[in-house]
Amino acid sequence: MNYESANAKLTGRCKLSRKVANNTYLIRRGDDIALQLHATDVMTLHPDGSITLNSGGWHTVTTKARINSELSGRQGINQVNGIWYMHDGSLFYDGVTIDADGTVLNPRPVTDYELRLKALKKQIKTFAKAFAANTKDIALPGSGDCWGCAMNVEDNDPRHRMEPMGIDHYFQHMEEGYYVPSLLGNAIRSKGYGNPGFIYSLVQTGTWHDTYSMLYKFLLKQLQPSLDREMELV
Repeated sequence: MNYESANAKLTGRCKLSRKVANNTYLIRRGDDIALQLHATDVMTLHPDGSITLNSGGWHTVTTKARINSELSGRQGINQVNGIWYMHDGSLFYDGVTIDADGTVLNPRPVTDYELRLKALKKQIKTFAKAFAANTKDIALPGSGDCWGCAMNVEDNDPRHRMEPMGIDHYFQHMEEGYYVPSLLGNAIRSKGYGNPGFIYSLVQTGTWHDTYSMLYKFLLKQLQPSLDREMELV
């Protein structure tokens, strides 16, 4: 997909937005045109032919596949050991822009970011596995929970969560092995389930089998942006 082909699809009654695939829409953003997957503009097509890419923090198979499928012959994103790269070997990051022939206009060189991210993922994985193994009969979220986890600060999209108290409490929980009920509740809500209380009850009874993955993805989404900022990738 390029700007011209996207613009040609936005005509008539669909001149402002048009559904183009499952959970995927073309939307006019001033002079630009965005390809929106769920609530994230994963691609922004500019009139000069360049394209800005954005995962919205969701480094998922679906997000990568959607971006790559729409790049119209341009070489897209590759993944090695959980880290996304552009075709030229530079690091993928939200806001990276390619020109009409696929050249990365604002590349970020690979630094020790890879090592830091690998260590972070290992820490999260260890904690999430242990947490998932200790959720049977876990208490409901309550006033005795970590305040940082218990604060209700989500926006209209339950997959998004701000952190007014910072993220240090997550690292403390991982270091101490503290399995916070509110953290589990937040991980469940981040999946966008219509009845998170029911999912929580399944986790309590040991009949829900996605607990580890849910916790891992939630914590990675909360903690990786801080690493990206620290390494000046955003």
